[in-house]
Amino acid sequence: MNKLDLYNMNLKQLFPFVILILLLSCASQKPKKRDADGLEIMFYNLENFFDTIDDPKTMDEEYLPKADKRWNTDKYNTKLKNISKVISEIDGGSFPDLIGLCEFEHRSILEDLKKNLNLTEFKISHFESPDHRGIDVGLMYNDSIFELINEEPIYVQLNSPERVFKKMDKSKALETIRKNGSGNTRNILKTMLKLGTDTICVFTCHFPSRRGGKNETSYKRELVADILKHEIKQETKKNPRMRVIVMGDFNDEPTDISINQILGAKKVEDKSSDLYNLFYTLDQEREGSYKYRLEMNMLDQIIISSNLWNKETTSRIFNPSWLIQIGKYAGFPLRTFGGKNYLAGYSDHFPVFAHIPLK
Repeated sequence: MNKLDLYNMNLKQLFPFVILILLLSCASQKPKKRDADGLEIMFYNLENFFDTIDDPKTMDEEYLPKADKRWNTDKYNTKLKNISKVISEIDGGSFPDLIGLCEFEHRSILEDLKKNLNLTEFKISHFESPDHRGIDVGLMYNDSIFELINEEPIYVQLNSPERVFKKMDKSKALETIRKNGSGNTRNILKTMLKLGTDTICVFTCHFPSRRGGKNETSYKRELVADILKHEIKQETKKNPRMRVIVMGDFNDEPTDISINQILGAKKVEDKSSDLYNLFYTLDQEREGSYKYRLEMNMLDQIIISSNLWNKETTSRIFNPSWLIQIGKYAGFPLRTFGGKNYLAGYSDHFPVFAHIPLK
């Protein structure tokens, strides 16, 4: 036997082991199987995730290729890759069953995220928002476990006595609010889902910002919270067994009036409440999802009805080291832009996550 025959024989002997190693490597990159006995929920503010196309109906000029920030296809794709990484890693390799998102421009961005993550079992709940910049709220849900019952936007006009345009045709409501000009804010997204024999009503929110001062703008968030509370009461009146999930960037913290008093979302120890804020305790421990100056703020929260909570329910902020800035702004979320400086980061918010065992 010559050296060439010996070499070929060794290759043949090694071939099965090479294939095995490759298979194991591929398998390790697949998302792990979801927890069949519980729900995983995440919410994430995507920080101005715009497409690169001018929408004449909105003020999106800041995020166009010829604007100062030079928002282009390369930057869009980097942002898409970054957000995809967060969603794929927040639950240790599997995907949350409910993925609430805000501060993105159009449904097409959610479609791109779904495609990039290969979320073939997920569907999207979304409606265009009347926000003057065109930023929306949306929900991606696991269609293999949830069945869609109904979805609708709850439009809010801050300076109108009507405020809620529920009875109006949705497309007409959107145009009416846009024509009214000022007072526009994001809609509340209501998605009704069936899980086994249970009905879960999911509200995805992005309350009015603090621009102009927290105290000066608090009435806006309190108004939206009042509308949200009314919607929850209406649904639970029709179905007392209804399970409710509220998640969003509330631009208020768990102890602020809009959340704690008007919405009535309390800490889990408060057994008199119908709604439990899973991030109340973390807020008291000085943790937060958004950093303003030197202080962490718990603006992003997940709230659930008391009939969903049990003692094994957990919540956390997802803030691994690769999501955190270093240097001058150490401790801040690694965002996409710092002023006009492109940082190629993720978002100016940390995502929040909750696990709810179902019993």
